[in-house]
Amino acid sequence: MIFFNTGKCKNIEFAFDLEKDTSLSVATEMVEELELPSWSMPAVAKLIDAFLLKTVRGWRPCVQVGQMIQAVHNTASADGM
Repeated sequence: MIFFNTGKCKNIEFAFDLEKDTSLSVATEMVEELELPSWSMPAVAKLIDAFLLKTVRGWRPCVQVGQMIQAVHNTASADGM
């Protein structure tokens, strides 16, 4: 979900093919389509990989997620997941 300065929000979706896509390819598409600053791409890729590591058995991240995994785990635990 994207929140705008006007107070409105918009739900967005990006397709992710587990066989063909990487977190970097989808993050790059997101940065371009949403006109995000280019420096945000690595952070978006890390978030994608951290999510996939938790939800897809055997997922191999293409970026180093490091502490991102712990943050995702802590958030999921707090949410009761």
